Amino acid sequence: TIATTTSLEGAVDGVDVVIESVYEELAIKQDLFSRLDGLCPKSTVLASNTSGFMPSDLAAKMKHRERVVVAHYINPPFLVPLVEVVPSEETSSETVEALCDLLRGIGKAPIVLKREVPGFVTSRLQTALLREALWLVENGVATAQDVDAAIKTGLGRRWAVAGVFEVLELAGWDLLSVIANGLMPHLSASESAPALDRMVEQGKLGAKSGQGFYEWTPESAEAMKRRIAEALVRIDSWDK
Repeated sequence: TIATTTSLEGAVDGVDVVIESVYEELAIKQDLFSRLDGLCPKSTVLASNTSGFMPSDLAAKMKHRERVVVAHYINPPFLVPLVEVVPSEETSSETVEALCDLLRGIGKAPIVLKREVPGFVTSRLQTALLREALWLVENGVATAQDVDAAIKTGLGRRWAVAGVFEVLELAGWDLLSVIANGLMPHLSASESAPALDRMVEQGKLGAKSGQGFYEWTPESAEAMKRRIAEALVRIDSWDK
């Protein structure tokens, strides 16, 4: 049963698990968790769908910090099974187990981080790839369109069925160690993203403004979303 309410007290009354997804601002989330700490029984799991804040920060103003955990869904969450489960040092094993049991029961595929770290796993991987992609474009090595093509028609096709460790173990770490040690010193080590800052200053925000590295219309943005969704549905069928 799905129901809506504007009452926080009514929303959490008698529930076993709460997953919040309020605005991504730490103070707002800390205030919410502090309120939930007083409203919910000690046995209630309090989870956050944050994409970046660590659970120890979210629980900083709470008394019962052992029940706080991150449950980071990946967009679009109704098509992507992964959920990153991130405990803090104070999160109990019972909290993690209860959340994972619930997620598996609704068809999700949780991974549990061994410790909290900014960006978790997916955001760190995505940002590392973005940093190198921006370097290639800024330094005139390739266009944004060609970088995307390299992923869509190359690397991304392998990653849709096998992870980076699985793929590279087929090649062998003896070969990869030579390649990595020779290439890693040449990769971008930028600690900021000036190209993205310039884009924001110029109002080039991507699909929402109609321009980024690509030109967008409402129709082309919707078509891309539909294309991604349809592909994710097909990929999901491979596991069934």
